[in-house]
Parts: sequence; structure tokens; C-alpha cells
Amino acid sequence: MTFPRRAMHPLGALLGQVQARFHEDCEARMAAAGFGDLSLAHGVNVMRHLQPGVPRRVSEVVRLSTVTKQAISQQVAYLVERGYVAVTPDERDRRAKCVSLTARGEAAQATTRRIFGEVESDWRDRYGADRMRELFATLEAIVTHPE
Repeated sequence: MTFPRRAMHPLGALLGQVQARFHEDCEARMAAAGFGDLSLAHGVNVMRHLQPGVPRRVSEVVRLSTVTKQAISQQVAYLVERGYVAVTPDERDRRAKCVSLTARGEAAQATTRRIFGEVESDWRDRYGADRMRELFATLEAIVTHPE
């Protein structure tokens, strides 16, 4: 199926550039809020899989993130060094390690959620509520009905 296009860039390039713009907007706001050492990659790969007060095995974070164990291990170490998460032995299997949010990690999660909402709101103001509603509807349709 073909349709007329007016865009000057391929779809994949546009999607990548929009995602990059979203990340730039969010990370700039995170830095202003005191979390400049935290990237959205850390949130996507590690922190979004953690809940306050609920330790999770590192192996489970690896499974949920769909990135390599080595990448998750490096990101967890980075987050430990900066005080966002703590790593402890699993109570059920002392060989396994669990990762959990610290108070700083919980604050970063709450700030990230707030900032995501702010960026969406700003984009709605900038580009129009109807266009953003249509964008969300289209993207959700692509994700939920890939065929």
C-alpha cells in the first residue's frame, strides 16, 4: 500500500529524530532538577523495572530490559555509584543479586514521570492538541496492531 508523502525525510529517520528530541527535552529538565547524571537509557533499561521498596533480581531486570546482562551490569554499577540503586544478595538465593531503588532513585523516578508529563504538555501547546492526539492514536495503533 502506498500513500502520498510530503515529508522530506524517511519515516525511520523522523521517528529517530523525534525520540532524540524527546530525550533532549527530558534530560535537560532532569539536569535542571538535579539529576544530570541520569540518562533516559538508565531509566528505560533499569529504573523503570523497579518499584519503591521491592527488590528485584538483576537477572529479572535483564530479562525485562531486553539488553545484554553486561550492559545491565554496567548500568546498575553506574547507578549504585551515584546513589540511585542499591544491590544486595537475594534472601532466597544468596548467589543471586537484587537491585532496589534508594531514596534518590525514588525521587528520580517521580521527577522523571513529572517531566514526561511536562514535555507532553509543552508539545501539545506547541504543536496543537489535535495533532498530538492523532500522533498518539497513530503510534498506539502501530504498536497494538502491527499487522
